[in-house]
Amino acid sequence: MQSIRTKFLMLMLACVLLSATALVNMGIMNAGALAEEDSVQIMNALCAEQSQDIDMMLLSVEQAVNTMQRYTEEQMSVINDVEKDKLYMNLYVKKTKELAYNVVENCNEASTVYLCMEPEYTAATKGFWLMRTEEEEKFEEEKNFDVTEYAEDDERMEWYRTAVAQDAGSWCNPHVSIATGNEVITYVAPIHKGNMIIGAVAMDVNMSILKAHVESVQIYETGYAFLADREKNIYYHKKYPDGLKESEIYGSERNVMILLANGTEDNLYDYEWEKEEKKLTFDTLRNGMLLVLTARTKEIYAAQTRLMKQSVIFMIIIILVTILLTSQVTNRITRPLKELTQVAKKVADGDLNVSIECNTRDEVAVLAASFEQTIHNLKKHMEYINKLAYTDAMTGAMNKMAYKDAVTAIEQQMEKGTAEFAVVVMDINHLKNINDNFGHEFGDMLIRDSASIIQRTFKKNTIYRIGGDEFVTILENEDVKKEKEFFETFTDEIRRFNRNNTKYEQKVQIAFGMAVYSSQNDKNFTTVFRRADSAMYENKVKLKEAEKNETEKVKQSSESGM
Repeated sequence: MQSIRTKFLMLMLACVLLSATALVNMGIMNAGALAEEDSVQIMNALCAEQSQDIDMMLLSVEQAVNTMQRYTEEQMSVINDVEKDKLYMNLYVKKTKELAYNVVENCNEASTVYLCMEPEYTAATKGFWLMRTEEEEKFEEEKNFDVTEYAEDDERMEWYRTAVAQDAGSWCNPHVSIATGNEVITYVAPIHKGNMIIGAVAMDVNMSILKAHVESVQIYETGYAFLADREKNIYYHKKYPDGLKESEIYGSERNVMILLANGTEDNLYDYEWEKEEKKLTFDTLRNGMLLVLTARTKEIYAAQTRLMKQSVIFMIIIILVTILLTSQVTNRITRPLKELTQVAKKVADGDLNVSIECNTRDEVAVLAASFEQTIHNLKKHMEYINKLAYTDAMTGAMNKMAYKDAVTAIEQQMEKGTAEFAVVVMDINHLKNINDNFGHEFGDMLIRDSASIIQRTFKKNTIYRIGGDEFVTILENEDVKKEKEFFETFTDEIRRFNRNNTKYEQKVQIAFGMAVYSSQNDKNFTTVFRRADSAMYENKVKLKEAEKNETEKVKQSSESGM
C-alpha cells in the first residue's frame, strides 16, 4: 500500500507536470498569434511604404502635367478660332514649350513631355515633344509632333486616344514610346476649349524606373516584390522581367493572378509557387497597377518555429527539474505555481505587462525568472519591430507609415469637427547635385543635417520624412498661429548652420511651405497638404532665384575688381 505522502507527492508531481505543460503550451499559442500579427503588420507596412514611394513619383508627374493642362486651357481661352488664329496658335505652342521646360526641370522621373493638337480642330498647328537626353540628362526639343503622321490603330498612340476619349487626366498602360522607343507609362490630360477637346499634354515615365524600384525591395531572406494588375497582367517579375500578358499566363502563375484580381488590400494570402508555400500582400498604385509583396511561408514563421523549439526544450527542462525536486519542495512549490499559472493566462490573453514574484531559491524560481525573461524578450522584440516600422533609420524622424497614421488621426478629427492644424512641407535643395558630384554619402549627410535643422526648429512637434528629400510636420492647436515665428526660427537655424558650414561647397537650402486647415474650404487632409506643397515650391523658386542673383553679384564684383 502506498503511503499518503507518496500519493500526495505523486499528485503534486502530476499537478506540476500538467501546470508546466499548460504554461508552455499557452506561451507557444500566444507567441504563434503574435507572430501571425507581426507578419501581417511587417509585410503590409513595407508594402504600403514602397507603394507610397512610387506614388510620390507618379504624383509629381501628375502635378506637372496638370500644371501644363491648366496653363494651356487658360491660354486657349483668349483664342477665338483655333483654325484661323494661326499667329496666336503658334505663339500658344511656343509659350507652352517654354512652360514645359520649366515644369520638367523639377520632375526627374519624366523622360518625354508632349503637346498634341487634335487635327480635327487645329489642322494648321503642330504640337511638339521634348525628350530627356541620356548623356546630359536634360530635356531638348526633339521635333514637331503631328498626330496625323501615325495610324489610328498605332499602339504607340493609345495614350492620345485615351485623352481624347476621357474628360480628365489618366494613366495609360505600359507601351512603347514613340519618342524614345523605350517601354513607358504615360500620364495624359486633355486640353479643353469650351466643350471641345482640341489636344492633350502628356509625360512619359520609363518603366525601367519602376522596375528598378520594385527590384530593390526585399523582405525576410528571399522575399521580393513584383508589378501586376487586376486584369491578370504581369508587368514585372524577377522571373519575367519583360512581363506577361493575361493570355500568356498559365498554371500556378494564373492562380496567383486570379487571387490578386479578387483579393483586397492589407490582407495576407496563401498560395503555392513552384511547389513552395508562400504568402503575399498587395497595394494599389496611383496608376492602377498592383505592387505585390511576397515571401516564403517558412521564412515568415522562422522566428515562431525557433521559439516553439525553444519552448519545447524549455518544457523538457522544466519536467526533468520537477521530477527531481518535487518530493523535497512540495509545500513551497504550490504558491509559485499558482502565480505562474495566472501570469501564463495573462500572457495567453495578450497582456505582456506582467511581473512574477518568486521568493524561493529553487528551480521554481529559475522557471519564473526564465519565463519572465521570455516575456521580456518578446515584449522587447515587439517594441523593436514597432520602432522599425515607424522610424526613419537615417534621420531618426518618423517615417511614411507613421505619417500615414498621423494623417488618419487628423482626418478623424476633421470628421468630428474638432481639427485645428497646419501642415508644413520642407524640401532640401541641391540634393541631387550633391549626390551626383560628391556621392550619396555626402547626400545622406546633407539629409541628416537638414533633419537636425528641422528638428531644432519644431522641437516638440513630430517630424516625418515622407520622401528622399522631403519632410513634413503637422502643427496643432496653439502652434498653428506661429507660422511667422517658426519661419524666422527655421531661417535663423539655416543661417547659423551655413555660417559654421565646412562640409559643403554650397549653402544648405531648405524650401519651406505651410498651409493652415480651413473647415470651410478644405474637405480633406490632402487639400491642405497640396496647398502647403505648392507654397513650398514657390519658396523653392524664390530661393533658387535669390541664389542666382547672389552668384551674379559676386561674379560682377569679381569682374569689376579685375
